Amino acid sequence: MERQLVQIIEHLSAAGYRITKPRLEILKILLTTAVPMRVEEIFERIEDKRINLSSIYRSLQTFTTLGVLKKVNFHEDFSRYELSDHYREHHHHLVCQECGKIEDYLDCDLESIMQTAQEKYGFKTTAHDLELYGVCSRCQQ
Repeated sequence: MERQLVQIIEHLSAAGYRITKPRLEILKILLTTAVPMRVEEIFERIEDKRINLSSIYRSLQTFTTLGVLKKVNFHEDFSRYELSDHYREHHHHLVCQECGKIEDYLDCDLESIMQTAQEKYGFKTTAHDLELYGVCSRCQQ
């Protein structure tokens, strides 16, 4: 976590952004969680209660614009945030439609699809996202 935090701080500084207490606290929360988080979940974990919700929204927008975070939406009425692939292992998501559990899916086997898109359509893929929806093993029991 420490190495990733240093890299992100260097990225923010190089882009001309200060490392404020709200930004640092938000980053530490997202660096220690395994699943994408809603804004309200981040707010609940903020230790300094002087940090308000609007500061969190502004920081998340800044981080997303700079490519530090990725905004994800699992067909919900709200967004979730997680570290971008620049700061963690590339992954996709398994989303349980029964209990809402979100799990990382690390096996990305889309290279052949991207290669076909390039060869057949002249389409150069620069990024991709994949969410698989279904029922987790616990809900199947």
